[in-house]
This record gives sequence, C-alpha cells and structure tokens, in this order.
Amino acid sequence: PYHLANALAILKASGETKAAQDLFDEEWRGRKPIAWTSIKQTPAVYIEGLAHRPFWDGAARPRIATFLEEHKAAVMEDLHELLEKRRRALRASGTQVPAYPNLVEGQGGVWDMFQLYNSRRWDEDACELVPRTSALLRTQLPSADVPYIHYNTEEVVMFLLSPGSRVRLHNGGSNVPINLSLGLSGCEGSYLEVAGEQRPFADGQV
Repeated sequence: PYHLANALAILKASGETKAAQDLFDEEWRGRKPIAWTSIKQTPAVYIEGLAHRPFWDGAARPRIATFLEEHKAAVMEDLHELLEKRRRALRASGTQVPAYPNLVEGQGGVWDMFQLYNSRRWDEDACELVPRTSALLRTQLPSADVPYIHYNTEEVVMFLLSPGSRVRLHNGGSNVPINLSLGLSGCEGSYLEVAGEQRPFADGQV
C-alpha cells in the first residue's frame, strides 16, 4: 500500500492523470489491492467505512472548528509573541522544522511546522511557547473515536508558508483525520484546493 500510494501521489502531482487512473483501476488476482473508493483520496493507510467529504460544511462541520474561531484571538496573541519575542528560543528548542520539504515549491519556498501534539502526547517545550493555544486545545484532545493507526491520527501543528510558496497536491498518511486549518496571519491571496475545488484562506477562519 505504501509504494502504491506514493506512486499515485507522484503521478497525480505531476499531472499524469491517465496513468494515475490506470494504476488506480489496476487489479491483482481479480481485485483491487486497496479498498480506496476515490482516486482523489489514496493514502497508504486506509480504513474502510469512514465518511469522506472534500469540505465538511453545514451540519457536518466539526464542533471544534467553531471552537477555534471563537478563540482565535488567544491563538493570534500566542502567534505574535512567538514570532516577535521568542524567535531565538524557538530555534534553540529545535521545534520549528521543515514540514514536508518535498511537497513545497516556488522561488525560495518555505513550509515550516511547529508541532504541539501528536501520538497522543503534548510537546511540553513547544506548549510553553504558546500557552494560551495549548491550554485551549488540551480541553479538546484527545477526541478520536477510531483506533490510532497512524502517528498523526490527531495532531496540532502551526504551519508557516512563505509568500509565493505552493504546496503540491498530496494525501495525508491515512484517511482517518479531518484537517481543520485556522488561518492566522497573511492569508490574503492564498487558497486551499481539495478534490479540484478551491477555497480562499482567510485570517481568523477555519
């Protein structure tokens, strides 16, 4: 599954639509080797029976999305402190690292991440640098009602994407998480694309 998922990711990201579809449709001993239902979602770890939507709107919108928007001021306060006053401490802690360097493109493109929570554990050093955000989200996590079959079944990450950067088309490692992205600062002009649908990012909105 891992190699098949990687092959599909490369074909899709490079625009080889027909080759990707041919590989997706390929059978082995009379059946597909993985129970994917859509070529638009082909992670290496795939759990059957879960609902899938490009965007979770209306009644399907996760409750925590509203919670994040209601508390965006506290998250923004942490962000400004992090960027303006604690840059040296952040570098010294080693908690800001390239997110997925093979997925970012653009002149001098940068995609960094600052991880607070994964594998059901909080990074206490990182949490000290964003105390309001971590205190808020500790009231919400863990929340998954499915097995933790992947290290980032649930995670909390702050991402920094430099102007002009572009993240290539990709899947997550599994189909279990629902990604919630709260725009914090500098989102004007940027967008998110899922399954061919583009939506603008906006500061303060999930």
